[in-house]
Amino acid sequence: SRSETALPKEIKVPRVSLAGALKHAGQLVVLAERGVRLAISERQGVSELDVAQLGRREKPALAVKLLRPDWALTLQSEVLQPRQNVEFLHLAQVAEGLVRHQHFLRFQLHNAGTKTFEVQVPPDVISLVINGPNIARKELVDPATGRWRLDLTGKWEDNPALPYPLQLSYETRFDPAAGLVTIAPVTAL
Repeated sequence: SRSETALPKEIKVPRVSLAGALKHAGQLVVLAERGVRLAISERQGVSELDVAQLGRREKPALAVKLLRPDWALTLQSEVLQPRQNVEFLHLAQVAEGLVRHQHFLRFQLHNAGTKTFEVQVPPDVISLVINGPNIARKELVDPATGRWRLDLTGKWEDNPALPYPLQLSYETRFDPAAGLVTIAPVTAL
């Protein structure tokens, strides 16, 4: 084991063998960290197995069956870019001269966790309230654009069963005499 600062593009899997053994068989399972994709680029004396058939649930993982003593395996690695999908619902209640907005956002993280979320609200909002689990700090980064940064107390992981829920509520004003209501969106950055 050695410390690496960057992930190499190609990884030669070290071979373990018993000196003087006539028969050499076994299985090898390689697990990748979150955000890393592994693929077999070269193989000799091994056949690929389905990880699920071995009773393992870890993903991403590769499994091979060792067929002969002089086996060789080279893996290709790729660091996946973190991304997030956001599902949202915007409710707007129009009253005389005032619009009450409620935004419900669900951030689904992929390939990495995060400690920070950023959203942009219309710059003319009144009484902005931001709610979500584990929010340690809310900071208005740019008052001209309404950009907010939300720092969490800990890292929110990319768990498909547990998206990050965020709720924003605020009010905006409009001129009832003009007969025009503009409803601007909240943007997840």
